[in-house]
Amino acid sequence: MQSNYNDYSYIVDIYEPYETPPAQGFPVIIVLDGTRYSKLMYETMAIQLRNRKKR
Repeated sequence: MQSNYNDYSYIVDIYEPYETPPAQGFPVIIVLDGTRYSKLMYETMAIQLRNRKKR
């Protein structure tokens, strides 16, 4: 993504789960420094997915 303000290119990573979305849709999580926090977000999401209610 190219900035219109400082002519800097930003990396934008998007993850979409493979499963069918729930009726209300998937939640959106925005991480502003993904390069620094990507491992933390991965681990957090893995724990959340393991602990969610099973259908």
